[in-house]
Amino acid sequence: MARNVEVKARLSGLADARRAAEKVGARFEWIDEQVDRYYQVGDESRVKLRTCGRAPAELIRYARPETSGVRASEYEVLPVRDAEAHACLVPKTPPVVVVRKTRELWLLDNVRIHLDTVDGLGTLTRNPDGTAAIGGVAWAQTRGISNVEVQIGDGEWAPADLGDALNADTWRQWAFRWTPAGAGRTTIRCRATDGNGVIQTDERSEPLPDGASGHHQIVVFVE
Repeated sequence: MARNVEVKARLSGLADARRAAEKVGARFEWIDEQVDRYYQVGDESRVKLRTCGRAPAELIRYARPETSGVRASEYEVLPVRDAEAHACLVPKTPPVVVVRKTRELWLLDNVRIHLDTVDGLGTLTRNPDGTAAIGGVAWAQTRGISNVEVQIGDGEWAPADLGDALNADTWRQWAFRWTPAGAGRTTIRCRATDGNGVIQTDERSEPLPDGASGHHQIVVFVE
């Protein structure tokens, strides 16, 4: 497997990063829309299926510690299909998470600089009382919504406050007030329960052909 050393950093904007890259002599290569679907394979290794606009789809198998700062990553780029076996190599299980992003690539010698704009990756600013407001809408046509729950990180599911329901066919607003333990990165998930008492499944599927499923989640930074 190949090996690289990587550093990930949060930026308030990309303009300053572009200027800094140009100043040290990096050159702009391309910009592309990418979708990464992550799969867990065993205890240590992960695989992601990458689809993008400028190249064929590919599987990337990698192993790295999930820590902040500088970290080493071992990886292998694989084809999506085994031509000899006429088999698809994409894992059959639903992806753990799907990440959509716009990526700019800058090169400086053997250093790759990725400037990414990631969908659903936002910043939460706390209110004066120390809480952070989270909210959204839920919908289950003809059945209505009876409950929405929120999970912070790996914590317990907690009920959100629901807005009034006009009828069983309309979207229902929900709100959740969270008191972060401190600044940093965390994952927020939500799930709904319909009027028949059926809890939203955590099994993820794409919209086609039978509609999307799975818990919606975002990664946020708390300031």
